[in-house]
Amino acid sequence: MVEPLPVGNFRFLHEDQLKAFQLDQVAEDSDTGYIVECDLEYPEALHSKHSDYPLAPEHLTVTKDMLSSFSLSFIDSH
Repeated sequence: MVEPLPVGNFRFLHEDQLKAFQLDQVAEDSDTGYIVECDLEYPEALHSKHSDYPLAPEHLTVTKDMLSSFSLSFIDSH
């Protein structure tokens, strides 16, 4: 990653601010960044075409409770 990450002063936009918000009007080098939560519709026919890099990947930390029993068996053996 080459861009700075958000570290504070987080806030939600109010309903009236959301109506006026234009994501495509935010400058790429703006001092203010935005995290946008949205629902995506992604045609199943495209899944295999994009399997090497999914449409909307997310950054998360995998915890033990997310692992299958097969994966857990590798952890226990090491």
